[in-house]
Amino acid sequence: MMFFQKTLKKCFQSQLRFSPLARYSSHAEARLRVKDVVHDESHVGQRVSLLGWVKSVRKQKELVFVDVNDGSCLKNLQIVSGVGAAAESCTLGSSVRVSGTLRKSSHPQQKVELFLEKCEIFGNCDSFEYPFKTKTRHSDDYVRQFLHLRARTNTGACVLRVRNAVSMLVHQYFQEKDFLFVHTPLLTTNDCEGAGETFTVAPSSQATLEQLKSDDGTRGAPKHYFKQPAHLTVSGQLHLECAVSGMSRVYNFGPVFRAEKSISRHHLAEFYMVEAELIDTNSLDDVIRLVDDLVRSVISAAMDRCSEDLAFLHKQASPSHDGVVRGLLQRPSVRLSYQEACDVLQKHPHPVKYGDDLKKDHEKFLVQHCGGAAVFVTDFPVHLKPFYMRTNEGGRTAAAVDLLFPLVGELVGGSLREERLQVLQERLTAAGLVDSLQWYLQLRKFGTLPHGGFGLGFDRLIQFVTGMATIRDTIPFPRYVYSCSL
Repeated sequence: MMFFQKTLKKCFQSQLRFSPLARYSSHAEARLRVKDVVHDESHVGQRVSLLGWVKSVRKQKELVFVDVNDGSCLKNLQIVSGVGAAAESCTLGSSVRVSGTLRKSSHPQQKVELFLEKCEIFGNCDSFEYPFKTKTRHSDDYVRQFLHLRARTNTGACVLRVRNAVSMLVHQYFQEKDFLFVHTPLLTTNDCEGAGETFTVAPSSQATLEQLKSDDGTRGAPKHYFKQPAHLTVSGQLHLECAVSGMSRVYNFGPVFRAEKSISRHHLAEFYMVEAELIDTNSLDDVIRLVDDLVRSVISAAMDRCSEDLAFLHKQASPSHDGVVRGLLQRPSVRLSYQEACDVLQKHPHPVKYGDDLKKDHEKFLVQHCGGAAVFVTDFPVHLKPFYMRTNEGGRTAAAVDLLFPLVGELVGGSLREERLQVLQERLTAAGLVDSLQWYLQLRKFGTLPHGGFGLGFDRLIQFVTGMATIRDTIPFPRYVYSCSL
């Protein structure tokens, strides 16, 4: 024990660290990431070591310049080496560890560069077979063929960093508002939306069912593993209502699944939702205020936190998209009733009449009509909304709201929840769900409170923030009809 303590003390004094990577180098050097050095000159003059992938190699008569990136930021670190050094053997896409001294750069577009002392090539890469080429802008459709390598591209890496930052900002917002994070199940017997677009889950082998006893205790093969049909969830909202009935403020954040038949660039079969429920909602205004504050807070913080990545993505998508995002943040949100929206849409090439559902083109038209502001559309006809949304006085409309954004259309759907037992029972009976949702009725029988909530399409939020043309490029591994790669 004494020997170990002395050894440990010597390690700290010599600034060594215990690390799985220690076997690759015996030098006492600062192990940093690219983002630690390209934006900060405080490490100039220090000997540092970095791991990453080669983004480009440029050879001159006496010098070799290698750009290395490790995914921590958009900028590359330029490595300067003499001809004949190991860096000359680097190829596009290969993985390396580079060690050397950081020095100020005379180039106006970079603060520092690394003068190479040692280069270790861990993984070679045949640059002719490698699907991405230097100084080539590959189309999104082309890159999507190589999802396993998409994180190596500038666009793919930027989207991943933005998605990570926005995810954390969502959690931060709800935690600061004293909401409880709840893990709702992915397997369920409910179809929350009632649209029937669910994926059914069953064992892949019939032998599994044959090993189970049937309901009457005799040996046999039951029809269902869970004794009844089970599906991948389309929403965690009903389960959140269970939690809010005892915890007051709750939210979830996770994947949901829908058997979308559309092959358009607007739909995914697996996507992420942020859903929240809260009690003490006196009117739909309480839900609208929370939604408006959430999206504005998260987008504004993301614009600051991810400024470098978003500047790149906006330039790739459209030079004007940055103005679209900032313009929305600067303008107050607009509120229209469904009836008022229908009146505006009489100017649309395909007008809607009262009772029609709004299509994405209609939603975008409303946003454009309101000058690019966020638009809350409220009080939809009852038949357009699910059974759990509260019916307004008069019975014609529901206390429901959709939030519409530029580029993506509907971003959020929310409502007051129907807390009146008799009204809810009538809605469930009409929908043919009263038997399967007895537990949901019991939430109203046993100490219900007025409450409301909403669901936010997270991938659509990322699409709006980044300006990506298709929602398939906002998520690392998109799943949609005819496509489930990897």
